[in-house]
Amino acid sequence: MMECKDLGSHPTLVMDRDYKKDGGLCSEDCIGDLQRKTEFKSLAAVRPDLVAEWDYKGNNSLSPEDVSAFSQIKVKWRCKKGHRWEATVNSRQRGGGCLMCLKEWLENGR
Repeated sequence: MMECKDLGSHPTLVMDRDYKKDGGLCSEDCIGDLQRKTEFKSLAAVRPDLVAEWDYKGNNSLSPEDVSAFSQIKVKWRCKKGHRWEATVNSRQRGGGCLMCLKEWLENGR
């Protein structure tokens, strides 16, 4: 556990801007402190290929550089065909993709 100056103790693996505890929100300063004290591996660093599918508009100010590649938070994605969907960061970095594209692929006989 790390000590957060805003929220008290929370897991060291939590590196995402939207970490909430008791309705609170970790501040940018706290996130920066946690990233410096732990081996933070952003999605952008671990899977730069997924940056192209990050839905910047749908995720507001959150970016692939801000979230851990192993995060369980759900964010918005947009594939090269323009389909939009929501999935956890971790599921995407492990190989998950657009379910609409998968459905089209299966329906068209692969």
